[in-house]
Amino acid sequence: MNGNNIGHHIAELRKAKGITQEALAQVIGVSAQAVSKWESGGSPDILLLPEIAEFFGVSIDRLFGRKAENIEDIGKAVSYYIGERLNDFEDEPWDVPDEIHADMLARAKKICIATFFGMVGQRFFEKLGISFHEIIANYSNASDNTSSLFGHYFSNQGAILASFARDFPYFLLAPEPPDGWRKGLLPQETYRAAFAALSDADVLHCLFTLHTKEPDSKFTMGYFVKMMGLSTEKAEKVVDTLIKYKFLSTSSIELDETRQTFYTYEPNAMFIVLLLLMQTFIERPSHYISTSSHRSKPLL
Repeated sequence: MNGNNIGHHIAELRKAKGITQEALAQVIGVSAQAVSKWESGGSPDILLLPEIAEFFGVSIDRLFGRKAENIEDIGKAVSYYIGERLNDFEDEPWDVPDEIHADMLARAKKICIATFFGMVGQRFFEKLGISFHEIIANYSNASDNTSSLFGHYFSNQGAILASFARDFPYFLLAPEPPDGWRKGLLPQETYRAAFAALSDADVLHCLFTLHTKEPDSKFTMGYFVKMMGLSTEKAEKVVDTLIKYKFLSTSSIELDETRQTFYTYEPNAMFIVLLLLMQTFIERPSHYISTSSHRSKPLL
């Protein structure tokens, strides 16, 4: 574990991140000549190692070239990396500020991106002389975001789909079960009924409107009719549909010897995920950062 090893691994991490020696030097607070010296066989001051490791999102052991010995070690390292700030927060989980959740999502996004490019193969990009971080950074910073950049990996063992677009990024990992996807799917009629519900213009309008409200918002049928601009008869049918798919729940209280029913809006992140995936389904991607297909058997 000499200085040569540390400098070599720092150079690898810097290139993978797609930054210059000058940029790294500025972050760490040293001169560009110092970084160059490290990568040419020198060694950074030991007091700088935690800051360098933190910047690259790796352990100090990684700077020395040590790798996790098994998947359990890797899982623990990833878990700690994503939840590091949460683990240091002493208050109740529901009191964690938004900035910590934003940091956790940003870290999780990095892991997802790394997962995708790990499946493609890092050496492919090394041969091209460019890092995937650099590709994504250049594309994300482009002023024209009308075209989306996608990643696609497909094999007999499953699929990974990723959107690296600035406005609508997402990552989907779908390993195929040993018995295939077909066995776990719902009956076709169930899917048809759900698609039919979403194809109702009033249902879709109400879903979009509800998802602009604060979580757990409560309202009466009369308010729902006014809010959505529907007839009472149509509003009741829409509400029944939204209750069926658990976007609404009901409760009631006694008021002056009458029972008043209230509806509570329950936000569902799956609605947003569905819209993102449907957008990709409707507008088939034409720009891929990488596409790899090794599947030889039918999907179902």
